[in-house]
Order: sequence, then structure tokens, then C-alpha cells
Amino acid sequence: MLEVEVSITPNRTWIHNISSNHSAVVKILDCKPVKSSGAVQELFEILVGEECVADVLKVLKSDPNISRLEVISVKGGRIKGSLISHTCSACRILASSQCFMVSSTLNQDGTISWVMLGNKFAIRSLLDNLEKEGVKFDLKRIERAKKLDVLTKRQEEVLRLAFDLGYFDYPRRIDLRSLANILDLSPPTLSEMLRRAQKKVITEYLRSKAS
Repeated sequence: MLEVEVSITPNRTWIHNISSNHSAVVKILDCKPVKSSGAVQELFEILVGEECVADVLKVLKSDPNISRLEVISVKGGRIKGSLISHTCSACRILASSQCFMVSSTLNQDGTISWVMLGNKFAIRSLLDNLEKEGVKFDLKRIERAKKLDVLTKRQEEVLRLAFDLGYFDYPRRIDLRSLANILDLSPPTLSEMLRRAQKKVITEYLRSKAS
């Protein structure tokens, strides 16, 4: 398994609108393609001055290239949510690839730094597709992936309880809100904690299969 860092110069997207007009830091936590539409669903985090939160939300809601905006939480100047973006070709290529995003951060020069995991074929295919689509990018580094940190004690506790109570069963034997009440957490906080823990477990499993 390889780890690669790529600096992307994407078409102007909602990310640039928010960051340039409101001095915000935008992070894409995860993304996946929306079937048969060419769009991408993105899980995001925005860090901005608390006085700008209302304006940022207004911009997101009024952007014609965004649909299905869902605000998961707002705490101070930290906004977490998900949306469907219809304009980012680079994001669409990443979401439909066999690579796994570790982080995505907007830089001061307007480029976006992606750190991804994948095997040699998946990474080569991703870079080829970016080039075919005319996306400007700079390959910063490519190296053998370092071993991921294991789950924290709290993550393991939460994941094990969710498993034991049937949260991952089909149909579920317990829903997110009920599980959150047991753990004395808000549903959005629990959802984010489960997502991060699952990503660690899945990524470690896929890395072990590829090695």
C-alpha cells in the first residue's frame, strides 16, 4: 500500500468561494460519487470566525451548484455537514477511484492538498484520469504507507458497544439516537466517532490484504 500527496488546482468550486470570501479553512473529510449524475457527495468541516457562520451557511444554501446540504453540527466557528457538489471534476475522479482519502486541505494559494492511500495501480489510474480531464496537479510525494494508529480506547469502546447492541445488523436492532443516549453523546458526535473508527478499521484491513 502506498501513500501519495497531490496538490490539485481545481475549477472554482464552493470551497474557494467560502475560503476566499470569509477567510475560512475548509476540509473535505470524505467524498463519494453520486450514481449516474456525475456529482459528488462531500462530508466537510469549515473553520471560520464565529461572526461569519451565518453568512457561510447562507452562501452554501444559495449556491446553485450545491444540493442536499445537511448541516450536522455548528459549534462556535466549526461547521460540519455534507452536500452534493456538481462542479468539481477532480473530486469526482477521486471519489470514483480505488484510492482512500486520508486528508484534504485547502492551501493559501488556492490549491487543494490530497493525501491518499492506494495500491500502485489505483494511484496510477487516478493520476492518469486527472491528466485526461485536464486537471492541473503536482505530485508532491509518493512512499510506502506508514502503519495507521490503532483505535483509541474510546473509539474501541464505542465501536464494540455499537456492534454488541446490533447497530451494524440488518435490520438494525438499535438506532443512532438510542445508542447516543446510552453513551451520553449527541447523535452527530457519535456518528462522526463511528465514521472515523470504521475508516481506521477498514483501511487497516485493506492495507493488510494488499501487502
